This record gives sequence, C-alpha cells and structure tokens, in this order.
Amino acid sequence: MQDFKLSPSKIVLHEKCERKFYYSYIENIKEPNTASTIRGTIFHKIIEELYKVIDFKKFYGKHWKNTYESLTQIMNTFLELEWKKIGSEYDNVFENEKESNEYLEETKDFVEFYCLKEAYRLYNFFKKNNPENKWFNTNLKKEFLPKSSEEYINVNNLHGYIDKTINVFGKGVGIVDYKTSRTPIPHALDESHLLQLKIYAYMYYKKTGELPLHASIYYSRTGESVFSKIEKTTIAEVEKIIKKIRQKHKEKKEYPQHVTKLCDYCYYNNICKPAQ
Repeated sequence: MQDFKLSPSKIVLHEKCERKFYYSYIENIKEPNTASTIRGTIFHKIIEELYKVIDFKKFYGKHWKNTYESLTQIMNTFLELEWKKIGSEYDNVFENEKESNEYLEETKDFVEFYCLKEAYRLYNFFKKNNPENKWFNTNLKKEFLPKSSEEYINVNNLHGYIDKTINVFGKGVGIVDYKTSRTPIPHALDESHLLQLKIYAYMYYKKTGELPLHASIYYSRTGESVFSKIEKTTIAEVEKIIKKIRQKHKEKKEYPQHVTKLCDYCYYNNICKPAQ
C-alpha cells in the first residue's frame, strides 16, 4: 500500500476505526452523502465567495449593525443560490421539501451569527484604524482577508483542501477549518478534530517549508473558534501515523474493529457485525 493516496479525512478515520477505514477505502464501499455533509459543503462555499467579492473598506464609518445586515444579505443570497443546486450539482439528500427548508433556515442562523461576528470585528477595527493611516489597507487585508481560501495541497501522495490560511501580523501563518457541527467538548478540540488540524499543518509545512503558528476550527453551530498551537513535534507525529498506514496490506485482518456504542449508528454495521 505504499502508493495509497491519503487525505486528512482518511487518516482521521483510520485512527478512529481501522475497520471502517477498510470498508470505505480498501473495499470502496462509500457512505452516501447526508444532509449534514451537503450543508457543510455549501457553507464552506459561501464563506469563500464572501471574501472574493466583499470590499470591507466601504463599511468604514458604519455602525456594526448596518454592516451585519449588509454581510448577511450578501451571504444569504449566496446561500439561496447554492441551495437551489441541490439535486443537480449536489446530491438530493432530503426526504421532502419540509426537511430541506428546515435545514436551510438553520443554516441561515449559522450565516447570521458568522456575519454578526465579522461585522463587530470590523467595527472595532475601524475604531483604531482610519483610511488616512498609511498602514490602513495593509492592516485591513491582514485582519480580514485570507492569505488563501480552499488551498489545495498535494504532497507525498497526501492531498486535501485547507479551508483558509491567515496572516498572523508578520509572525507567520494560521490555519482555519470550518465545521457546521458543534465542538464535541465545549471550548476544546476532541482528538479527531485536533489530529485533522495537525495533518493540515503537516501538509502546509511540506508544501512551503513554513510551520504554521496555530490551527483552529470555527464551529458554525455554536459560533466558537477553538485554537491549538502547532509544535515542531507535530511533523514527526503525523509522519509516524502516515508510515503506519502505508506499511499495511489490504487484508481485512490488518484493520481491526474498534467497538463502541457508536457502532449501532455506523453505516457499515450490517457487514461489520461488531461484537458488543
């Protein structure tokens, strides 16, 4: 399996349950998309679009409430347009129109709170900075515009998209990942999410030679951003996991079950038949 193409999600799945990894990526028995996965894809897309079109300077002198209303209108327009693509560009994952509308309205709540936070950040930035300051444009760009969005990295047969990288005011780079779920542990990262961030940092380092200062996840359901500092030991830690996976063969016995209460809800439960 030396040539097996990996991604952050594949590695995280392997560390959570090797047997599930086997069914999904060795047997190629794919789980169908769900309402949550489609919603997540759309939410990522509309945030990326916002930073492509927005001119944050035009909000100088406006109250944060007015900025919030403008940002929300823009993002909800994007959201409505993307939602209409369900069934054509995105899988039709909803049982009926009622379920689709419920998910749409909930996603609008995510959008509104995101816009609220950005609007208030802008408002406070403009309190301390004005267009007459020669560093105004530079500081505005560093504070609000991503260094990159949806950056695709493919190194050493490991590939994936980093949602956003940001400039950390001349001190380095930060990595941001968006999730439409809640943080499993309030104000903290669980092991799977933390590992995913470490893999992104590893990929960025392998591509650029620069180790990110920190990585974070924005949980849209709760509006929390949770950070983790990236250490030099992260590179060796991720390399060790990748090496472990690549040394395996394709026999099922090399991918043991990880039996938990969640097995009852696993897509592969009927073929895996874990002994409870």
